[in-house]
Amino acid sequence: MTISEQQLQQEARRVLRRLAGPRQLLMARGAGRFAVTRGPAGLTASRVIVAGEVVAAFLTRNWIADDGPGRYVIAQAGLDFRARSLGGE
Repeated sequence: MTISEQQLQQEARRVLRRLAGPRQLLMARGAGRFAVTRGPAGLTASRVIVAGEVVAAFLTRNWIADDGPGRYVIAQAGLDFRARSLGGE
């Protein structure tokens, strides 16, 4: 599956909005899927599911940063993208 730039930016707005909250993590959930979770152990899962290829694209753009095995947090570039997208750019 190939994702277009427009689809990627739409996913970024959806996912990065959630990751910008306090103690939010993007954690591997198996089979190339990730979920936004809350807390250091990632115990509280949300319904925000993210495909592995989207996570890879986020990493390439430095929108998320590694926070341990299978764990990612929003990075400054992700916060900047989110702020720009909220501003209408």
